[in-house]
Amino acid sequence: METIGYYAFDGCKQAGDVIVPESVKQLDENALHLGSACRIFLKGALKNINASKYWNGFWNSNLDNRTPFYEFSKDQPSDEGNYWHYDTEGNIQIW
Repeated sequence: METIGYYAFDGCKQAGDVIVPESVKQLDENALHLGSACRIFLKGALKNINASKYWNGFWNSNLDNRTPFYEFSKDQPSDEGNYWHYDTEGNIQIW
């Protein structure tokens, strides 16, 4: 899979945690707007993905309704951001 298209999973509020494979290189508008109860785990870095400004939901000054996302990092990063890794048992852990 290389592209997640426009509104592909928009509103899938029961999706839970979603892992986006490293093969994904394109995220279109609202492709993964799942709601704030879900989380998105990118196996690759967001900088390597051609992502619409609103790939995980629209933003306005009164409400941030984007779905939270985390980028994979095997080692604990020294810079700030939302990162995740697998623990020794293969479970998702947020750094």
